Amino acid sequence: MTVCTVNAISKDETTGLVKVDHDKCIGCKMCISACPFGNMTYSPRLKQVIKCDLCDGTPQCVAICDTGALEFKELDGFLKKKQYIAGQFKVAFEEV
Repeated sequence: MTVCTVNAISKDETTGLVKVDHDKCIGCKMCISACPFGNMTYSPRLKQVIKCDLCDGTPQCVAICDTGALEFKELDGFLKKKQYIAGQFKVAFEEV
């Protein structure tokens, strides 16, 4: 979110969901490089950055996965560490 110069990326403090406002996005793709989780990508077909929006809290890919290969759960230790590091980067970035 910190690399977005037009504030097109925001986080819902209640759910923790990070969303992209495509009306604000200018398509610079900085978020793709900066995302510590690799969750941002670019769709040449849609001509915009895309990110899973978790279907507003009920991921349909998980709901229809018959094999149980997909799960929706809280962050584990490794991802929590990446989240912490990303937060530290944000603090350092804002101080510059």
